[in-house]
Amino acid sequence: MNLADVKAFVAVAETGSLHRAALRLGLTQPAITRRLQNFEALMGVAALLDRRAKPRALTAAGRTALEYCRRALKAAELEASASATGEPADELRIGIAHSQAEVVLAAPIDGLRRRFPALRLNVAAD
Repeated sequence: MNLADVKAFVAVAETGSLHRAALRLGLTQPAITRRLQNFEALMGVAALLDRRAKPRALTAAGRTALEYCRRALKAAELEASASATGEPADELRIGIAHSQAEVVLAAPIDGLRRRFPALRLNVAAD
């Protein structure tokens, strides 16, 4: 199970909106939609959200899933705090122009990877 997908589902359930969930998580609406689709596919249910309702409403399966998801996120948070090393271990997202990516970021990214092996780097070059 991907915790990012779980976080997206919880954010949509709590905010009732793809837009507000995207703002909360610092993502785009299409990214939230993809994460919801991934999570629903993993869960194997038809739908966790009633997409016709405004604000988004949870289905019966969605209400059940939400409670389990909240527990899973709390457990993950507890595990992270118990094993905290004081070093970054989350995801760092960087966006840069394609023409500059290799020239500007190659050395700094290599240094980050050596210094913080638990850090997940996500570089998007447009």
